Amino acid sequence: MNSNTNLSQILLRNTARAWGIQPSYLVNNTVPVWAKEKSVLRVLSDLTQTEIQSDADLKNLLMKRRQKYIHDGIEKSLVLWNGKIKPFYLYFAGDKTTFAASDFTATVHFENKSTQILNLEILSIQPRPGFVRLKVQWNESLPLGYHQLVIQKGDIILQSLLICPPEKLETAKELNHSWGPFVPLYALRTGKEWGIGSLRELKLALNKCGEYGAQWLGTLPLLAVNLDPTDCDPSPYSALTRLFWNEVFLDVESLVEKYNLQSARDLIATPEFQQELDEVRKTTHVDYHRVYQLKKKVLKILSDDFFKNKKNESQAYKNFEQDNAQINNYAAFRSKELSEQNFHKFVQFEMNEGLRELSETLPQGLYLDFPVGVNDAGFDFQAFNSVFFKEVSVGAPPEEVFQQGQDWGFPAFNPFTHRDEGYQYLRQSLHNHLKYCKILRMDHVMGLFRVFSIPKKWTAHDGIYMRFPQEDLFAISMLEAFRANADIVGENLGTVPAAVDELLNKRNINGMWVLQLEAWRKPTEVFSAAAAAESAIKNVMISFNNHDLPMWGSFMKGTDLDLVCSLNILRDDSRIKFQAERKKQIEEWTQFAAPENITVKLHEKMAQSSGKYFVVTLEDLWGEEAPQNIPGTWKEYPNWRRKFSKKISEWTEVPQAKSIFEIMKKYRSANSKK
Repeated sequence: MNSNTNLSQILLRNTARAWGIQPSYLVNNTVPVWAKEKSVLRVLSDLTQTEIQSDADLKNLLMKRRQKYIHDGIEKSLVLWNGKIKPFYLYFAGDKTTFAASDFTATVHFENKSTQILNLEILSIQPRPGFVRLKVQWNESLPLGYHQLVIQKGDIILQSLLICPPEKLETAKELNHSWGPFVPLYALRTGKEWGIGSLRELKLALNKCGEYGAQWLGTLPLLAVNLDPTDCDPSPYSALTRLFWNEVFLDVESLVEKYNLQSARDLIATPEFQQELDEVRKTTHVDYHRVYQLKKKVLKILSDDFFKNKKNESQAYKNFEQDNAQINNYAAFRSKELSEQNFHKFVQFEMNEGLRELSETLPQGLYLDFPVGVNDAGFDFQAFNSVFFKEVSVGAPPEEVFQQGQDWGFPAFNPFTHRDEGYQYLRQSLHNHLKYCKILRMDHVMGLFRVFSIPKKWTAHDGIYMRFPQEDLFAISMLEAFRANADIVGENLGTVPAAVDELLNKRNINGMWVLQLEAWRKPTEVFSAAAAAESAIKNVMISFNNHDLPMWGSFMKGTDLDLVCSLNILRDDSRIKFQAERKKQIEEWTQFAAPENITVKLHEKMAQSSGKYFVVTLEDLWGEEAPQNIPGTWKEYPNWRRKFSKKISEWTEVPQAKSIFEIMKKYRSANSKK
């Protein structure tokens, strides 16, 4: 830690740790890095809203942290795995050391509104300066769910949220050892799409891959972003909200047929509208603003009619309102004008209807992506303002490839206020996704444990890790998945503390195994079925790459390194080093397969592994080289815009793609009984 003051470094570190701030971390789990003193002071000061100038200020903060325990009297949340009892602590001010179980009345208020009186047992009494800590427990197990614990002692009332998740997640039988494609929804093409893939194209893609045994389809976050500005940012990882969906993905033509509105048909049929449709279809990259405005012209006609004729009084719409309690607030956030508010209510209703239909009527399901954060100009940041820590941005520390680190631009959760409000925001966000998917990918799963926090207007070199209560966020994720009969995949790539992977394994939460990362370390072993089975452990999703990594075609040639070097993400000396290593790696593979057959052979070998899920990046099947996204860039590269070069009907016309589809069909057939 760089010292620029006369503060006691030991006291500063201890105070930081007491407030959940790590004064050091490991790069690649090996090289220790001490956070800069100015970073520790800045984040600690902002988090506690305290000006720190002396050791006395630090001592006061330590006392303030202790006083919070005494003020609350009990942890604001307790995790009881499978509802099983575990000891916990009660805190009382003063120096009294005589307590009896009869002094307390403990009641659990269950979700179904029933209650149960508990018999508390005092295990130990531990006097401390100015307060006493009691270790207590009860003997009854509780049902899975969220319950409220209320403990009363005279005039003192203590309350805690009880989170009771299953000890382990159990995968639905039909999902075990299954495969699915990864497709960015915006990129899907049929020749009749409206300049962007929609729920109709999503259904067609599911059906197409379902012919070859696919049990699910993976895509990027489908959440609402602001497409009104001409220079809008369409990033699915910087959404306005995790509670509402992106209406640009609506299938407009199907809705016109559903509501049978002639005025909407007439608009679509005009030469001007058809010309614009033709133009947005021909672009190689999605023009989000233009496509959105085109779709909105029709959707606005439908929404005006919907509310004018009181179709919002239908039971389906009432059910939607009940399940989306924030919808009126969200509509008011999007516009002050009533007609526009109705538009946003209507499109959210129809997005929910479309996703529900997909989840209920197709034999295949969705593998959705749950982003780690939201835009600080968005709805969630306004509606749930208290749960966000506004003074920092979440990102990643500098490392060998992204040598300047990464600033993702969205705020972190405040670990204290988020817990105090019972994690309602996280619970609602997870419910919103899990009601429509079979598998949910938790982006940056380490974010349930700790986040790399960069003080606003500083760089990633000044970042520092901030921790959350270790079990709470994992427990909530598991409970919500259990209730939805869905599975979770935790994105645990890159530098992840051993404690996180241990927690994933202990709770049967799936991790990820990515060929590009694994082959970098052991390039020849991936051609051994036995080695692949050993390296791809049971509870993982295996894949060639993901949306943050190069396309397989460019990875094989090393051209991805030229691109990131040209964008000043990678130094030229590192590019030369990596390209030499890549070339050696590919040469080693040629002893197992000719260069033109390597992609097919690798799919064949990976299909023999013990991984639970196999996600296939479709564009790899026809040799696409341009990435959909380059992390750490925005206007420097057209992220999240490039359309597929192949229409859905053409996917199996490429010989290599056809071969791999047949491999995956056999993979599903051979493993469906496992």
